[in-house]
Amino acid sequence: MDHTEREHAPFSPSAAERWLNCPASVRYAEKSAATQYTDFGTRCHELAEQCLRGGYDEATLQAAAAEAAKGWITQWRVIEEPLGDVAMRIVEVVRPYVDYVNLHTVEGCTRRLEERVTIAGKDCWGSLDCSIYTTFDTLRIIDLKGGSGKCVNAEENTQLLTYAVGEAERYNWAFEKAVLVIVQPARIDGRPIVDEWECTPDVIRKHQKRIKAAIKAAQSVKARPVAGDWCEWCPARALCPAQRKQALACLGEDPSEKQILTLPDAAALTPEQLSRVLQHRKAIEKWLEACSAFALTQPPPGWKVVEGGSKRRWALEPDALSDALRMEGVDADMFLTRKPIGVTEAEKLFKKLNRADLIDTVFEKPPGKPMIATIDDPRPALDPIRALPDLGGEA
Repeated sequence: MDHTEREHAPFSPSAAERWLNCPASVRYAEKSAATQYTDFGTRCHELAEQCLRGGYDEATLQAAAAEAAKGWITQWRVIEEPLGDVAMRIVEVVRPYVDYVNLHTVEGCTRRLEERVTIAGKDCWGSLDCSIYTTFDTLRIIDLKGGSGKCVNAEENTQLLTYAVGEAERYNWAFEKAVLVIVQPARIDGRPIVDEWECTPDVIRKHQKRIKAAIKAAQSVKARPVAGDWCEWCPARALCPAQRKQALACLGEDPSEKQILTLPDAAALTPEQLSRVLQHRKAIEKWLEACSAFALTQPPPGWKVVEGGSKRRWALEPDALSDALRMEGVDADMFLTRKPIGVTEAEKLFKKLNRADLIDTVFEKPPGKPMIATIDDPRPALDPIRALPDLGGEA
């Protein structure tokens, strides 16, 4: 069940949104380096598979999540988040997904877990989290999302539609409807953590034609890059001319290499210009981050890689530090402070002690920091005056 060792197809379903919209991106395709966020999701998937294949009870799930959390913290050295909080986050991701899959695993169905699905020949395939098929009735495609940064919807989801093509071929299209399902327990946009979208076999056949057209376009020497929301995880985003053009287009200029880019005062922008900047903000930020990351591996002329600044820190963990100081005859309590455990772990402990009545007393949820969002965001609008800095403080 080690998901990290899997191969990746040139036209993988997980990247379908990108190569369907930008066929030229495939020529840059490669296995992206893991991050602490992708690795967290991988560990959730591995635990979910373990639970579904071997059965689980709450105690087993908690213990396995603690082991997964320990491995994640050790690998990525995420020391600011307590082990109990990480374990609870994993449980909160895995449990709803496992419960949903088990709920729909009915008598007479065929369930497949983490199996390779071929969509279009040797170049388009992937490992699907789960499919549940009932003959001449329903094909259910289920995908688990462990993150919260990007909220994913099931409706017309290109990844799930691509998997649906492969599963439809497997079962000779013998079903009346397909249900695409995203299970994303950590999503923060207010939508249900289980998002379902029902479609017909005709919708999937239409997507199949789109896949074949995109693969054909990508194999053409005339394929050109197309920038858009799908660029976020593209390994070529730092080098992509379409990304660069889009990032600079919102400023109304494309400076030559010899010019220094000057940015206009934000207060001087027209409402239309400000809207355009905000629309492309994420793409610009991701593009700049990608440029910096790429430059670390291949510094361009006039640049070099150096060691950044850092602050001194304790060389020992609290327990080891306490022992070392006491051995030297120093009062360790003078150098150590007490800190409450994480909120999630504490809430669980209160419930275990049958003192859930204290939760509302000792916890609080302060208002979030004002942020800009598109008009279709489901969160209620705030008075913009809240976003202004305090008159007596710093801007």
